[in-house]
Amino acid sequence: MKFIKSSIKELKNNRWWVLTFLLVLALSQFLIQYRPLIIPTKYLVIALIAIVILFSTVRLKEKTNLARNTFLIIMILGTVNSLILPIRQGLDENTHFFYSVQIADGHFFTHDFNQMDYLSMSPNFLAVTQLPSKPERGDEVNTNLYTNEFLKIKNQKTDYTKEGVATGVANPVYYPSALGIAIGRLISPYFFVSYYLGRIFNLLMFGLLAFFAVKISKKYQLQLFVISLLPYTLWNSAGYNYDTLFYGAVLLVLAQLTNFIGEEKTVTTQRMFGYLFSCFIMVFCKAPMALLALIPFFLPKEAFATEKVKKQSALISILGLILGLAWIERSQIFNIIRRITKGGLTASATSATDNSNRINYFLNHPLDTFTMGIRSVFDVLSNIKDSIAQPQPFLYKVFDTGSLELFNILLIGFVLLLVSYRLEIKFPQKLKTVTSLIFIVVTIGIIYAISGDSRVFRVGDLNVSGVQGRYHYYILAFVPLFIAQPVQRMFGQNEMIKSEDYQNRIEQFVVGAVLLMTFINTCIGLFGYL
Repeated sequence: MKFIKSSIKELKNNRWWVLTFLLVLALSQFLIQYRPLIIPTKYLVIALIAIVILFSTVRLKEKTNLARNTFLIIMILGTVNSLILPIRQGLDENTHFFYSVQIADGHFFTHDFNQMDYLSMSPNFLAVTQLPSKPERGDEVNTNLYTNEFLKIKNQKTDYTKEGVATGVANPVYYPSALGIAIGRLISPYFFVSYYLGRIFNLLMFGLLAFFAVKISKKYQLQLFVISLLPYTLWNSAGYNYDTLFYGAVLLVLAQLTNFIGEEKTVTTQRMFGYLFSCFIMVFCKAPMALLALIPFFLPKEAFATEKVKKQSALISILGLILGLAWIERSQIFNIIRRITKGGLTASATSATDNSNRINYFLNHPLDTFTMGIRSVFDVLSNIKDSIAQPQPFLYKVFDTGSLELFNILLIGFVLLLVSYRLEIKFPQKLKTVTSLIFIVVTIGIIYAISGDSRVFRVGDLNVSGVQGRYHYYILAFVPLFIAQPVQRMFGQNEMIKSEDYQNRIEQFVVGAVLLMTFINTCIGLFGYL
């Protein structure tokens, strides 16, 4: 009863926000100039429920609730995004669902069958891939909560008698989605329930990681709040996508790294283990980003509790590197084990041959390789801009999103300037140099990894077109650290600006602006994906 009274009171306190959101919801279908007279009843009800829950639970004016607010906004609006996003329309969602559903079936090892083979093994996977999809097949409609054929599909067991030998351990990054699928099957016989719950549990992983990052951060909380709610992170995390772990791990890395900066004796063995763990779990989704583990080793020696801590941290790093490499080469390790046990070779050998051919081409054509690398590196800023401007997967193919793109870019740019101006810690020049070099190496690593994807790159191409802006999320997360001092020098600071009241006003504006941006993008998706 006390909780209900508190929620009603908070809803009244946020009544102007509620009215603003209702107005945005009403106007958004006209803003996109797309079928303005259609009223999507189911999605409107979902949006209205989300507004009520959101403003009866968040505490927008309470500074101490930033971590809680981060989690609630991610989960409430992210869940709406999960339900709005048409099925199979997340980035590479077929592939990520393919892996998640196998784990939900209790298969914790990958086997030598592919998605095409799986179509003959799984009645549900076959059924769902045959449903309409605008971006995938150019159909006139998408498959969503209005598609009766989708809603009527019932859960059917997969026939794994055709599976071959194990080729590796299933990626744990899919466990949250698999858990959601398994729970969905328990509570309902209908396939759509488990499909959406798989998405929502993936979102839950991101929400929890973002919550803990903001919670443990001492000087970078507001910055992490902004970065965690970039529209494309919420849309990607609302589907089947292993980038979710990458986004959350980057937030944890920044929370801990900024805690190390500016204070003496803050780096202990336990804290370094937590930091290095946050870096190395990215091996499961974006392996090159694990190099962020190197940054603390260039902190001033005064930052470490003892000299022994640095040596112990180095040993932990070496162990993490070995385990990371073992994970990356797990298929080859399985192959070696099968050779020893006379089990024969699998497709892993073919993959190794393909990599060898690609490396040989790069080494034998240094000028082409250099040209390809330079072009791809210079595409980074453009890729980042595109991801910010067009956060909803494939929505730009349906209608002109120019107004939304401009809005996202300008607002995010302005907010990043504000949180940089407000930053109280200084990122040493030495760390900026080291971090920049790591960025370059990681970017080259990403380009090389993507060049192995035959869908976006063929040997001989002079550009790796598959490198997307979302892969550079870690760069955006570091932006306030890099530009804080120049921004502060440019605009100056006086006693009024430094006052706690003024700083609180900035924080409230930032939180409100990000919340509004998140909801506007949600509304655009609500009408645009119909």
